[in-house]
Amino acid sequence: MRRFLFPYSIIFICVLGIAFGLWSQPAPAQMGGGNCPMCGRQWDGRYGGEMNIPGNLPKPEDAWLQRLSDVMGREKLSDNQYVKDSRKYNLHMPYMRVIPDEENHIAWLGGLYKAFGEKYSADIPPVTETESPEEAYRVAMGLEQELIPDYEWLIRNTSDEQTRQIIETILFQTRMHYTMFQHALNMGGMMGHGMMWR
Repeated sequence: MRRFLFPYSIIFICVLGIAFGLWSQPAPAQMGGGNCPMCGRQWDGRYGGEMNIPGNLPKPEDAWLQRLSDVMGREKLSDNQYVKDSRKYNLHMPYMRVIPDEENHIAWLGGLYKAFGEKYSADIPPVTETESPEEAYRVAMGLEQELIPDYEWLIRNTSDEQTRQIIETILFQTRMHYTMFQHALNMGGMMGHGMMWR
């Protein structure tokens, strides 16, 4: 049985413990403000999980809907990529937390389309064939990083507060995902050998 190396494994486990504690809470729960413990920005207190999306929301402009469609396609790509790589390399962490969030993001974005009274058709890019867990983590970081400016644009360009809050929640989780994959990469091969599906 392989052992974790110290002190890096302890640091990583502590970081994941913080993230799991955040994600285990119901959403959207208003818990007061604070600092995002992993992404270095102000956090409004909302957590991931179930999201109550209104049945009707003001329809945005076409340019906003097109940007949302692009984001939906890349969220589906992220989900496909993470499922493929987690199975390919038999990896448990951080995929066991990220994949359910990706599925939530897809469902929430779909809920927005329904509330707008619109249907979406998102082009899903093909997954990248990775050659190692480390490459898989780098690809994942790239996917998360590419989504951040698009979510920021969607937030800046909506006038509806409920829509903004939903997108802000997804953006917060996207920043967290980037940080988790970054920590996994910094652990080198230890994650691939020590934190696997059993």
